[in-house]
Amino acid sequence: MTFRLDAPCDAFAARGEKGLGVRTYVTTDSREEVLQPGCFLRAAPILRTGDPIFSGIAPLPNPPPRLNRPQETRRALSMVAPMEPGQPISTRLVLDFGRPEDPSAAFTRKPTRPTRKSG
Repeated sequence: MTFRLDAPCDAFAARGEKGLGVRTYVTTDSREEVLQPGCFLRAAPILRTGDPIFSGIAPLPNPPPRLNRPQETRRALSMVAPMEPGQPISTRLVLDFGRPEDPSAAFTRKPTRPTRKSG
């Protein structure tokens, strides 16, 4: 499904000379569909190269039988790729936060600084 212009929200914005906006986007589309060139075509007026988009992918409440793909909840961060006039807007995946049922990542401890010996 193509991005709906009425769907994006500013997560926060720091508008300057070049502009920066962090967008949130909630969809029932798969991660692969969101990353397809042209998904954000209708959002061209509000997007800039380098803008991060935090996507919330949520399953349909009652998916039709013809929809032959797994329904999952997933969160991902993507970035708007360089925009060329007349070309579809593309994004690249920066970080896939995964699904709620995925295993947790292990916390790592910072190495401790060695104590200095006096003398």
